Amino acid sequence: MSQCELMPMPAPSIVLHDGHPATTSLEIAKFFRKRYTDVLRDI
Repeated sequence: MSQCELMPMPAPSIVLHDGHPATTSLEIAKFFRKRYTDVLRDI
């Protein structure tokens, strides 16, 4: 019987900007494996 291990997904890099968490739309697209243009459209 084979075993499968779940690999942890790396989280997008988040920085604090004026005390609020922020990231880029490109990081969000990578994390959710979506096309960058679709992420921009939905923002």
